[in-house]
Amino acid sequence: MLERVKALLLDKLGSKITTDEIDKLSLEVADEISTEPERSIPLVNTSSKEIEWVPLNTILFLEQPKDIMMFYTRSIVYERLTCSKGSGNFDRFLAQYGFIPTHKRQYVNMRLAKKYDSYYMRVYFDENATHETKLYVTVSGDCIKGNISKALGKENDINTQVGIYSSKLSFPKKRSDVLI
Repeated sequence: MLERVKALLLDKLGSKITTDEIDKLSLEVADEISTEPERSIPLVNTSSKEIEWVPLNTILFLEQPKDIMMFYTRSIVYERLTCSKGSGNFDRFLAQYGFIPTHKRQYVNMRLAKKYDSYYMRVYFDENATHETKLYVTVSGDCIKGNISKALGKENDINTQVGIYSSKLSFPKKRSDVLI
């Protein structure tokens, strides 16, 4: 059956279809095959160009720079062809599994987010994250101040844990305060 589904998806991906049709097809197939804790969606592995079933609980974040939505796990990047217009169905689907929008075309899996940095506006996916940690996603300042800090708590802001980064530069208020 899985081979038939793969053939159907390849056939559909090869022709021009709308984002809603792709969403509907993906959801129907995922409903038939997947269970709640291991819910998976079909994505194209960017390295092998093969379609793979990727569990949602392994996707850290996703972004859509142009017409291709990119899904990032700890080790592999996947893609899903989309139209330029957003899809409300897919947004609602992602929200059920802990994804929140951080930019217009970016979502973070808050179930896997562990730390954040309010100064550099980054979300990290490791408990022991530092400024040198390579696995992160940059988000907007508004998102850090809103959803991210509320969900993860101030204690998980690594900016407050490192003294040198926690202070902002201060500039003299008057010209007379500057020593020459």
